[in-house]
Amino acid sequence: MKKKLLVIIPDRLSSLLQKGEVVPRYYNPGNIFDEIHIMLTNDDQPDPKLVQPMVGDAKLFIYNHPTPSGFFKKTFGWHPFLIQSWVKKAFEKIVPISPIIIRCYGMHLNLSIGSYVKEKLNLPLLVSLHTHPFLDAHRENFNLKNKIIKYFTLKLSKNLKKTDLILPVYCGILDFLEKRHIKNYQVLYNKVNACRENIKTNFDFKDNFKLICIGQQIHNKNPENLIKAVAQLKNVTLDIFGTGILNSNLKELAKSLNVNHRIKFIDSLPNAELCANLKTYDCYAACIDCIGISKTVIEAFLIKLPVLLNLNSHQQTPELNDSICLRVPDTIDGYIKGIKQLMESKKLRENLSENAYKYALENFDPEKIEKQHVAIYKQYMIS
Repeated sequence: MKKKLLVIIPDRLSSLLQKGEVVPRYYNPGNIFDEIHIMLTNDDQPDPKLVQPMVGDAKLFIYNHPTPSGFFKKTFGWHPFLIQSWVKKAFEKIVPISPIIIRCYGMHLNLSIGSYVKEKLNLPLLVSLHTHPFLDAHRENFNLKNKIIKYFTLKLSKNLKKTDLILPVYCGILDFLEKRHIKNYQVLYNKVNACRENIKTNFDFKDNFKLICIGQQIHNKNPENLIKAVAQLKNVTLDIFGTGILNSNLKELAKSLNVNHRIKFIDSLPNAELCANLKTYDCYAACIDCIGISKTVIEAFLIKLPVLLNLNSHQQTPELNDSICLRVPDTIDGYIKGIKQLMESKKLRENLSENAYKYALENFDPEKIEKQHVAIYKQYMIS
């Protein structure tokens, strides 16, 4: 019998592909499944050829099950009874697939489908959580409409209690689960692309101290003060990878500071290529005011690239400490001081990178993470 995994996703895969975020076998660790069936709860039409590396050797199937126009209003904020018809239509598409395990990414309407399928077909349901609903978006300026939507999105989290196992991708999410008296979880970090062939070995720098910043340009990851700090320093360059709602404003800021020749903006680069290039930089620097450890920080650790980060404005990230990265206040002076410290001390750069590498190998090694995924799936295949 063919081993089939059903993956239900609320995100638009095309957006991830456009940003180059393709991790081999992400949906099929260890090539454990013969078929991967991905159901998108939207109308996205990703190119299957670009998605294929994410399912490894498995045969890929992609389905759409978008919500109708005005679904939120018509169902009074996704009331469980009023979304049943939509959920049942998804179920009708799923039954002929005959999956052996259901995997949901996030706890949106996709989890409503997953929990219904679990109940009707008595299948294991695993869900991974990638953000903390409060501590990863506290700087966002939500309008009234988005605040209402977020409130009702959180109500969907009740479906978490119907799952067999919840897989938060960092320790900071545990607070959210424990406050809801949810105990069936296991922290399972994201698998990243970093590989040992790309490890940084030379910690000298010549004319310029090269910084790299990677990530969405949103309020919780706003590199504005980092840009202003670089503008006040000599012999420092900054490459910023990514896009987001702040992208235009940040470009205008760099232009107004007359540092376009030292600060470059790059929309995207394939993740594997980006990881391969990390060793050519002298430091990863970013503002990430979130409770979770970023995948890009993990990649920098595994490459032995020194890391400069901000101190959070709320709870600090559990996985971070001062022996593995230099943390400074999210101010212009904070970043200036941190960059100068790193520039002036090769020993500091080497110590931070070596400590971070050892810590990352123990906790985030891609091979270990993939084996952990495989072990979890095998456990539920047997049961």
